[in-house]
Amino acid sequence: MDDSNISSIHSEMVVLTRALEPGPAAKDRVRSFEDETFGKDAVRINGELEQGIGSPFAKMDAGQKAKYAALQALVGAEQRLSDARAALVTAEAEFETADAAAK
Repeated sequence: MDDSNISSIHSEMVVLTRALEPGPAAKDRVRSFEDETFGKDAVRINGELEQGIGSPFAKMDAGQKAKYAALQALVGAEQRLSDARAALVTAEAEFETADAAAK
């Protein structure tokens, strides 16, 4: 393996590392909604809002429930997008390595 291959692999690893970093935007939006709706001192269990019977969460109106569900869907979609980007970077790095070896 020559220096250009090592440099290429290092560059790909830097990109892969960045792709794996969690995107806080969606989770921050959920937390902001929770803080605005329930207050910053709302009961949390392991960092998650308490959602049991009788909790403020259980008493949300239909509009709030729809907004919360949409935000949760956004968190999931953002994670899947991040995972897909990481997989793409990995596949591209594997392709480049295989292509270089095949020359």
